[in-house]
Amino acid sequence: KLEIARDYAFEDRRNTQSVLVIRNGVIVSEWYADGYGADDLVTSWSVGKSFLSAIVGIALERSELGSVDEPVVNYFPEWEGTGRDSITLRHALQMRSGLALSTDNIYLQVNQLTHSLEREVSVDPGTNWAYQNEDSMLVSGALERATGKSLVDYAEEVLFEPLGMDAEWWTDYEGNALGYCCIDATARDFARFGLLFLRGGMWKGAQLVPADWYAESVVSSHNDMTYGLHWWTFDSRTHGPYFAAIGAMSQLIWVYPQHDLVVLRNGIYTRHGSEPRLSWEAYHETLEPDDWDDFEFTGLVLDALTTP
Repeated sequence: KLEIARDYAFEDRRNTQSVLVIRNGVIVSEWYADGYGADDLVTSWSVGKSFLSAIVGIALERSELGSVDEPVVNYFPEWEGTGRDSITLRHALQMRSGLALSTDNIYLQVNQLTHSLEREVSVDPGTNWAYQNEDSMLVSGALERATGKSLVDYAEEVLFEPLGMDAEWWTDYEGNALGYCCIDATARDFARFGLLFLRGGMWKGAQLVPADWYAESVVSSHNDMTYGLHWWTFDSRTHGPYFAAIGAMSQLIWVYPQHDLVVLRNGIYTRHGSEPRLSWEAYHETLEPDDWDDFEFTGLVLDALTTP
């Protein structure tokens, strides 16, 4: 049955580079497209948002970040008196900042943090859910100011190194980490992160991500959207509560605690140049899958379970 899932993922038009299935802590299936292997990089796109959330939780535990209920203006005083004073980090993590959707592509901006800060107020914070990469940039920018370290260095210290994960987080031309996306690593390294959250934030006997932060992150914060703190959240009678980190062009980490299961998929990735991200000189290219359905693919994997 797992081979049926493999066949679905690797049809030519679906442009899959890698799939990993982990059950009970063991890799039970690991497949790569022709010409690719376990040492080749894939990229996260917005799967990186869930990494950012985990790092926020770690920073809170280490008392290097005060509270996610702090107003963002505490870290960006240029917001004082602009009507943005009541927006908190929690609002940004929930995608409920209330700031207007940008009409410009954030990925093409030289300074993506400044671009994110300059949005106008649209509705009261906490009112509506609106997915915005710029909200993630507010979180990563505030985190850098709170810790006094770049997110690139801080992530290496508190998350990547403890996980044994060899990863590179891209920045813009001004050195701002792209908190909403753009971590390069191998599929197995991304699997380490999925397994970390399958284990409730535990890694090798230590609570790497605080248990209370884990629990809050992976449940929906409001009834109008299946979204927690930079995680997509779901529930079903058959599979219980489960959650996912999802990126553009179907970069996927699905976590099913009830089944002790992690499922990952990444698309064929070409890295042009190297970070920092500046206009056309360095960029990510991931091929779009055609006729791809996340739930159809994961349903094929779930159908292979031999125990409830």
